[in-house]
Amino acid sequence: MPVKIPRRAIFQRVDARQQRAQGGHPNESNDCTVRALATAAGMRYEDAHVIMQLSGRRALRGHSPMQGLEVGVQLGMLNFEKISLRAKYPDADTVGQDAGLFTEEELKDKRARFVPRTASGIGGYWMRGHWTYTNQPKKRVTLSMVLKKLPKGRFILATNTHAFAVIDGVVYDSRPQALSCSIVLCYRIVTEAI
Repeated sequence: MPVKIPRRAIFQRVDARQQRAQGGHPNESNDCTVRALATAAGMRYEDAHVIMQLSGRRALRGHSPMQGLEVGVQLGMLNFEKISLRAKYPDADTVGQDAGLFTEEELKDKRARFVPRTASGIGGYWMRGHWTYTNQPKKRVTLSMVLKKLPKGRFILATNTHAFAVIDGVVYDSRPQALSCSIVLCYRIVTEAI
């Protein structure tokens, strides 16, 4: 049964300047993956910074959370699993893999309509507003949708340009996230830092 999320997500502000100063990096910026890892894994900012640095993150530059998580596993500091947002139907290559948070049916754009090319209905295109598509368009996966589906636990979510932590349905970040922001990656922290 889906959890009912209020219109405004539960948000816990993380003081990025204080985290950076305590971790010995007061002038650091573009460190959202470091802060997300530190918060979600329950580790110190300095430890998360070292993990991201070992994975190839340069000072004052953004970085992929996946690479840092893999280094954390190699160091024995944490364990994680990637959660698929979109369902993959079983075939020879995907048997046993995660089914995804959302099915294809849930992601179909109900506002799109099919326009047949001929009177017999053979061929055609999908239309939504003034836009045309060859296949039925899909909805983007938003923070609001993900928060309703995520079970209790510790997660790192990522948009195209930002990463943040979610712990038991509460968003932990230095700035509020819009519920309509598109989520592209989701990782579950399986065990906390040792």
